[in-house]
Amino acid sequence: MRGKILGFNAERDEGAIGGDDGVRYFFRIRDWISEESPIAQTRVEFETQGTTALNVRAEGETA
Repeated sequence: MRGKILGFNAERDEGAIGGDDGVRYFFRIRDWISEESPIAQTRVEFETQGTTALNVRAEGETA
C-alpha cells in the first residue's frame, strides 16, 4: 500500500497515514523502518492489518 503521512506525534510515538485507497491508517514508531524520522507529508509504502500500518518506510526505500 502507498500513502502520505498525515501527522506524527513524537511524544506518543504514533502517527497517521492517509492511504491512496482513501483509508486512514495508524502506525507506531516500532513499525517505522526508514532511517529518517517520520515527517508529515512524506510519501510512504507500508503493509496493512486492518487500519494498522506495518513495516512503514519512505517511498522508494528498501527494507
